[in-house]
Amino acid sequence: MKEKKKLRDVQVEELLNHRIIPYIYLFIVMAFFHIFCFEDYGDDVTVLENLCPTVWEEIKFIPSICNGWSGRYIINPFIHIMMHFDYRVWLVFELIFIMGMYNIIRKYGLSNDRVPCLYMLSSSMCTLTLLDYYEVGWRVVSITYIWVAIAAMVACLSIVKSYTDKSVKWYMWIVYLLLTMVAANKEEMSVMFVIIFTVAVVMLIKEKKQVLLVALQTVVCYISLFSHLFSSDNQARYETKMVVAARSHTFIDRAIIGVSTTFRHILFEYNLGFFCLAIVLVLVIWFSKKDIIPRLISLIPLVLWFMTWIPGEIDYMFGTNTTGGPRIVATIILGVIAVLAIVICFYYMYGFNWKFVWMSVVLIAGIAGRFVVGFGNSGWQRYERTYTFLYIVMIAITAIIASDVWDKLSYRKKQVLFGVIVTLGCVGIFKNILDLGVI
Repeated sequence: MKEKKKLRDVQVEELLNHRIIPYIYLFIVMAFFHIFCFEDYGDDVTVLENLCPTVWEEIKFIPSICNGWSGRYIINPFIHIMMHFDYRVWLVFELIFIMGMYNIIRKYGLSNDRVPCLYMLSSSMCTLTLLDYYEVGWRVVSITYIWVAIAAMVACLSIVKSYTDKSVKWYMWIVYLLLTMVAANKEEMSVMFVIIFTVAVVMLIKEKKQVLLVALQTVVCYISLFSHLFSSDNQARYETKMVVAARSHTFIDRAIIGVSTTFRHILFEYNLGFFCLAIVLVLVIWFSKKDIIPRLISLIPLVLWFMTWIPGEIDYMFGTNTTGGPRIVATIILGVIAVLAIVICFYYMYGFNWKFVWMSVVLIAGIAGRFVVGFGNSGWQRYERTYTFLYIVMIAITAIIASDVWDKLSYRKKQVLFGVIVTLGCVGIFKNILDLGVI
């Protein structure tokens, strides 16, 4: 019979080597920020000031919530209804959804769910920036992005089940379709979903898999995207908020602004999320591949991240304007090169298979989804919250590629990879502490 160890004989490594600890770690970090940094501010206050006296009256006047303001005919009314409840109700759901997001990535993303890989996933999720949650409104922003993100993740499970030939209960068809409607009701996610589900339909047909459910979800995604494009409420909002100088921008101008601002922020503004992905990609490729070509290609995103002076230098030499100058062109070209380098690294890691396709598609969809912000206001505002979906994609990819090579690495290389990711997670926590004014 195995003798129980006394508490003083238990080593720290043994204590922390339990699957539940990474869950607890992430939960404590997120609970700390959501509890001690929460206050009604910004859009939260605006919504609270415009609430109807009761939830029932709120439901009766749902059409007026979006009238002249937004095409989010599902999300915005839901926000108004939720704001009738105590903030602790929102808090419970928020933490459940964050942990649910963690669990979905673990279950369907990580090929290796050993304890070190779970720590790396938890640490990656700690890099999610929370600054705009505080500045714009914790409840409004989190419902619009975190809650929508978890709805999107669950909706996408239909693709996994169709590809693996798992049967889907009739009531889950309704759930998947409803969640697709909810998620695609956010502009950025509608673009992401159109890309993701269109590729899914093509891949499922090619593999001769069951495609009807995913095809129906794809139709919902296209309807949602076009409803955003032609929504009179969205148009009224843009005309109200858009700065005078931006009102003459054409569709192409706004698209260029969306593309260039997205690449500028993740590449040339010391963005932590992209840095985590870039540095982990370098470590994974250098630790698992001996060929010089993938090693050199893996360095491109990281080198570009450090070379923040490039767009400014081009601007200084050639001059620029907001929609077509050399600085804009250089930013877009370098951004495309960085994304292409990441995709090529995926190819060297996985070959041309299902996982390579989906890693690439989800990354490209996340970036493309952020492009639509070029159509809001002048398009040049920072809008940190609009990167949330892209941040979640980068967080998931960072954890996935680390877990995929874990068993191939030597003990020393595992230590380095693990140490770097955990350190980056601590940096993310410290950054949020500073951003939110905890200290």
